Amino acid sequence: GEPQHMSDELRLQIAGILNDPDLKVRQFREPLQMLVGWDQASQFEVSGSDNRPIFYAVEKRGFLSALLRNFNPFHQRHIECMTLAGTQAMTVDFPFTLIFRRGEVKAWDGRLMGRVVQRFSLLRTWLDVETPGGATQLSIVGPILKFFSFSDWVFEVRRGETVVAKIKKHWGGFFAETFGTSDNFTIEFTDGFSDGRQRQLLVAAALTLDLARF
Repeated sequence: GEPQHMSDELRLQIAGILNDPDLKVRQFREPLQMLVGWDQASQFEVSGSDNRPIFYAVEKRGFLSALLRNFNPFHQRHIECMTLAGTQAMTVDFPFTLIFRRGEVKAWDGRLMGRVVQRFSLLRTWLDVETPGGATQLSIVGPILKFFSFSDWVFEVRRGETVVAKIKKHWGGFFAETFGTSDNFTIEFTDGFSDGRQRQLLVAAALTLDLARF
């Protein structure tokens, strides 16, 4: 996941992830979910500040996995992030869990880049971004006592006590929020947030938030 170890081609293809001041994560609408309640494979578009797509994050599964997803929301999921040129940028695996979600993020070469782990909290949504060894690098903290809202959700990304980024889940309107599963996120970085590995992990964190909270 370190940019200096990537090929020049891959580094150029995901330059927006590594350098842009903000990123957008847009989930595609699931028509069967809206019509009959059948949950389909998740698909996301990740774009940069110029709104141009950088890569697509697509859940890979077979027919049996589709059945499990609709009858067991906590089953294992595998998401592949592919650039427009068809290069795998990273993968995110969500193993089977009964309560708290955990996203295991692997780099383009298959090495574990880090984890996004949901933590117990009575008052708010809380996730930690960990190194492969389990050390907490960043914490993602949601608003207190907010369970439903007609406005955006804002999650602070903290390094210690310092807010270094924000992940915003945008209100999509009553019908979209009630009958669909299409969510839109924006990741806003503070000036100087240039760690390429952590930027990629925050994209995975937005995907984890979608599963864990929305």
